[in-house]
Amino acid sequence: MRNLHPNKAMGCWMLRVSRNKVPYQENFTVKEYGSWEAAERAGLKRLKELMPSMPPPNPVKGRKTRRNASGVVGVSLRESVKNGEHESWHYLRWQAFWPSNSAGSSWGIDKYGDERAFICACIARHHETTDREFIESEYQRIKGSAQYKNWLKQKAQEPQ
Repeated sequence: MRNLHPNKAMGCWMLRVSRNKVPYQENFTVKEYGSWEAAERAGLKRLKELMPSMPPPNPVKGRKTRRNASGVVGVSLRESVKNGEHESWHYLRWQAFWPSNSAGSSWGIDKYGDERAFICACIARHHETTDREFIESEYQRIKGSAQYKNWLKQKAQEPQ
């Protein structure tokens, strides 16, 4: 069980639950319960009693973390370097990622402009799609809308 962990150094099972960033912990010692199995059973029983009174966990999907620099979950500013025969150049793009698509979908700032590239990446992430035709039509549909403005308000990173 994810919330019950053995701690051999302390000789106990540790019950740990966190909800809304508030941790809760209880220990079930082998000394108190007589064996590892009995301590584990006590911990599982307590967990079963405790869970109905706990608030539901926050969903992981869409959760903004410290690592999020763009302001929109699953959208990031990426820099690439291309090396040619006699020169190299940098280009920036807004990229959308989601759990079922590790490659993501990216939109070059040189080609689309910063604002449009960012919004297209937001659309791709929101709909979890790489279908560029759909993203383009959705961009045209929402341009200037409340959703469009909201994404721009969330934007926390500017290309350098």
